[in-house]
Amino acid sequence: MKRFISAALVAAGLLTATAAVAGYKYAYPALVDTVGRYAAGTMGGTRNSANAVEYIICNNTATNTGVRYAQCYAKNAAGVFGSCYTTDPGIMSVVATLQGDSYLYFYWDAGGNCSTVSVYNGSYPAPKLP
Repeated sequence: MKRFISAALVAAGLLTATAAVAGYKYAYPALVDTVGRYAAGTMGGTRNSANAVEYIICNNTATNTGVRYAQCYAKNAAGVFGSCYTTDPGIMSVVATLQGDSYLYFYWDAGGNCSTVSVYNGSYPAPKLP
């Protein structure tokens, strides 16, 4: 009986240790800097934040008249908003890689045009919760 209890305790310890050293992860809520003209955040970190204010999103759009463009928007917990617009095919191709668990950051110029959009997909951004 002592061996069984000892084995059970060792097994429980190993399971606990495994859970404690799980892979690297991070969850960044939406960050918006209107002076530096950039926004960043993880989809999960923003969605899972404690407030109902912040968001971060990009979309690709195509119309039946042949117009194609992308837009990115972000609002942080304080309500600071930033956005950009582009028709650049290279930037639009990056926007198309955005997933529900991605890390996104984008820069815009003084005219509100997207100058850089980066999307990181990997195991470390926190997933969105319901």
